[in-house]
Amino acid sequence: MPARSATRFVGDSCHHRVVWEPPPGVRCSDSELWAATRLEDLLGRVVLADVPGGPEGSHDFDVEVGGDVWAVEVTSTTNPSRRRVSAGIRDRGMTSLSIDGRTTWLVGLQDDAEVKVVAAQLPEIIGQLAARGQMRVDLHDDFADPLVRSLDAIRVQSVYGIEGSRGRILLQPAAFGGWGWQGPDVDAWLSNWLQGDQAVNKLGKLARSSSHRMLVLVLDSFSQPGLGIPLGLSSRLERDAAYVLPTVDPSPNLSALWLLPDTLSGEGLQWHARSGWSVLPPHQDRPPWIDTIDS
Repeated sequence: MPARSATRFVGDSCHHRVVWEPPPGVRCSDSELWAATRLEDLLGRVVLADVPGGPEGSHDFDVEVGGDVWAVEVTSTTNPSRRRVSAGIRDRGMTSLSIDGRTTWLVGLQDDAEVKVVAAQLPEIIGQLAARGQMRVDLHDDFADPLVRSLDAIRVQSVYGIEGSRGRILLQPAAFGGWGWQGPDVDAWLSNWLQGDQAVNKLGKLARSSSHRMLVLVLDSFSQPGLGIPLGLSSRLERDAAYVLPTVDPSPNLSALWLLPDTLSGEGLQWHARSGWSVLPPHQDRPPWIDTIDS
């Protein structure tokens, strides 16, 4: 069943590229679409294996690699709390709230915020801030300040005002930060992840296949591995910087594993049973282990 291609915006907002599409009438997750696109970029033709009416528990894709067909299963890391906040803002229609005045207030919600509670209490807090003549307040400010404590109570990270044409409040998840991961950080996280239910389920699907088996783990850029792995890899490009690759052996039942960022420009990591760990490029470069695969 051949795949079709269409232009969509994926990953970095300033780029667009051709994205793999499933057959008509079949829905795939964003992670599956992105993984299929990169698989077709780097390896070969991608065909959907988990089709409606097909065998229960099928793997996601078949990928033509050289003269072989590889069974591929796709999953992803997520930050479920942050996604819950984003969904709460969107589903309640609270992306933009009207308020008196001519100031636009940018409000960053922490991952454990309750959107309904924030929307009910925030106008009063902003009113107090405006009465002081202040244009910003942040949880990093003096906690003795009653306004800072009020923000903390409703799990708001920051409020920043920008003079504009009309008064409004823009709710959004707070800024997300992390640090660059080296190989030992990846080893610790991946070893733990492979013991979880998500990994056991995905590896179980692949175990039913007699072909080469590959797991693609799409890294949500708002999860710690999704930020830490690309940051760590980019730091190796700095002068005199060293990067240590992971060493963990993911699974005796796997032929290959990708740790694939969900952005166009981010490098990832790849493991192959024959050659071990290497950097997964962001562009159309074939992985070095492709030419070593046994037929």
